[in-house]
Amino acid sequence: MKKFFCFVLSSLMLSVVFANTTSSSAANRKTALRYLQLAKNYLVKNDWEAVKKTCENGIQYDDNVADLYYLKALSLFNLSWPRYEIIPVIEKSLSTTEWVDYNMSNARVFYADLLCSTGKPFEAISVLDKAPLIYSSDAEYVRIKSLYEINSADSIAKAEEKIESARRVYPNDVRFFYLFFNYEYNLCYKVNADRTGFDKKELSPVARKIADSFIAHVPDYDKSYTDLEILASVFAEGENQRRLLKAFNARGFNHILYPIAALEAEIISEEEALDYFLTFIDGTIEAKLLMQFYSMITDESLKKYFDEHLNAFKGTLIYDTNNNLEENLTVVYERGRASKVMFDFDNDQFVEWEVECDFGVPVKIKVFDQIAQIIYGTYPDVKSILFEDVEPGVKGFTAYNIIDETFSSKPFDIIKAPEVLTTDFYVIDESTLIFGKALFDSDRIIASANEMDKPSLERKNARIKFSILNGTPYEASYYIGNKEYAHSYFGNGNEDVSIVRAVDKDDDGIFETTEFYAINSKLKLSEEERDAITTNIWGSPVKDASLYLAGIAIDRNLDTAIDFKETYFENGDVLTEWSSNYDGTFDVSYRKYKMQEGKPLTEEYSYFVKDIADNSSYKLTVLLQNSKPVSISIPSKSEAYSVIPGKYDNLFWIGISGNEEYELNIIGILNSYAQGQMFQLDEKNCYIRVVRVGENIFARILDKEISSDASSSGTDVNE
Repeated sequence: MKKFFCFVLSSLMLSVVFANTTSSSAANRKTALRYLQLAKNYLVKNDWEAVKKTCENGIQYDDNVADLYYLKALSLFNLSWPRYEIIPVIEKSLSTTEWVDYNMSNARVFYADLLCSTGKPFEAISVLDKAPLIYSSDAEYVRIKSLYEINSADSIAKAEEKIESARRVYPNDVRFFYLFFNYEYNLCYKVNADRTGFDKKELSPVARKIADSFIAHVPDYDKSYTDLEILASVFAEGENQRRLLKAFNARGFNHILYPIAALEAEIISEEEALDYFLTFIDGTIEAKLLMQFYSMITDESLKKYFDEHLNAFKGTLIYDTNNNLEENLTVVYERGRASKVMFDFDNDQFVEWEVECDFGVPVKIKVFDQIAQIIYGTYPDVKSILFEDVEPGVKGFTAYNIIDETFSSKPFDIIKAPEVLTTDFYVIDESTLIFGKALFDSDRIIASANEMDKPSLERKNARIKFSILNGTPYEASYYIGNKEYAHSYFGNGNEDVSIVRAVDKDDDGIFETTEFYAINSKLKLSEEERDAITTNIWGSPVKDASLYLAGIAIDRNLDTAIDFKETYFENGDVLTEWSSNYDGTFDVSYRKYKMQEGKPLTEEYSYFVKDIADNSSYKLTVLLQNSKPVSISIPSKSEAYSVIPGKYDNLFWIGISGNEEYELNIIGILNSYAQGQMFQLDEKNCYIRVVRVGENIFARILDKEISSDASSSGTDVNE
């Protein structure tokens, strides 16, 4: 009955817990859906900031509602957030299967568009074509754009076929007009073999048919699309082209393509075309258009005039290296030379690097994807490299100073524009662009560096400056601000001591402590010990380091002589030595042996004592087990004796034990003698020699006949 009651009670408790969990989950879902409804209301009002915040609140209650991620991604897009921050959000919506009001198709089209725009056209098409296949004007637009971006003969033919279909299915969607003419313009005009000009190729039959259809429907489109007319005129032929160009100009419209198309159609002179084109010269121009127009000017005097403007050029050239109709390489000019270059490799709106130039020559690169800076000496030779926040938890930059002419790094080649033959106008060679880790060869950086400066976690605001030779540090300075608090010297790893480190522990400017470090790959340290040691040396924990602290030495009275030393043995023993009178000689030592399971704690004290018999000094060693003396020895005399506890605490007899009266006599005069000073009591039948070693008192009974023999022996420990 009792077991049954317990079973029923447990079942009831589990039911309550499950019910509470289910109830809580349902309440959270209900709250999340209310936030979804609010977000939709804000969406109607185009209040994108409110949409974003509302979706984020809803996700806090239930992160399984895909609609919230989709609307958040949409809000980020309309708030002009960069693509690299939008993509993870839309990917989250697609990995969440619970859709409420929207469906996954909208998110797939949005995601495909982002993929296409960031240099992933194959992935974009795959997203749209997987089951269930999506067919809509938006989906077709992304497919066509992706096919053009792939830029193979087959993909271009497919793109043209799809536009031919789309222009009939979606006749009022002006996006297809722009897409076709912008891509086909790039395809029509190609740099010739010697790169001194451009050749124009004929449109394919399908493209010709599309162009003629779009040109015929130009009057049907909204008049606000004024650039449609100039795009159409580029692809028009004969009298129709001249009519469109004259009409465009007559209405006072301006477009950088007009002087190119008009000069090609021979309706304006080279001088008129040049004057028109130069009105755009200080703005933002596609590099291809600038070179294309320059190559069309044949009059030498006009070309010289154009050269003067190029020599003083202070505009911006843009490049589309991904063939997706968006610039991703931007070059800002001053006085005819590049002053700043920016590169976004995949158009995700995260700039990979930005180069600062001095009259066209790079002097510094900010490498954003590596959080680094490259500073040049004589380009392309690197002078120094700075990395920001290299290690987790360590704030601050790490800087490498590079030896002259040992390391070079070129994000691009600077070449003289092949189209410009009569003056020196320099441009970026698009085929040579590199970014990311390709700019940095870590092995070469270290091999070429003679100094590395990095932050340290050892002390607040501390830094370490390593001196490097052939890729290996040989010296290090540890400092805060301009004040050095430690200095290390590194061996080659073959010595017993690999690193010697002098430290100013009390910040008085004197390096009174010396630390000795050694390497032992078999030694097992705790994580805490290893982290502390490697942080002291390298500034941060090194998880796989085999370094250990082998010893320390301290000059306590600052007379340059070591008066305290501690050695840490690989087996776990610790030896401590010090000079009690600061004369530079260690007269006291203590060794603590590593504790072993099932065995007593073993310790060993050694002192220099003065023998009253012959006024000599020698080392006396006391062996203790579990803090009690068990033997005493004089290594220099090869003597060893057993130790017998007396009746009073800390008093021990060597060899033979004495009576209580003797012990009282010893204690009575003990305070008259210094530590390590031997004295002798004259008793009725014997002499008693006494010495105090630390907290312990050692006494030895000698027969009066042999009391003058400093070597009189008692019971040998080994007997």
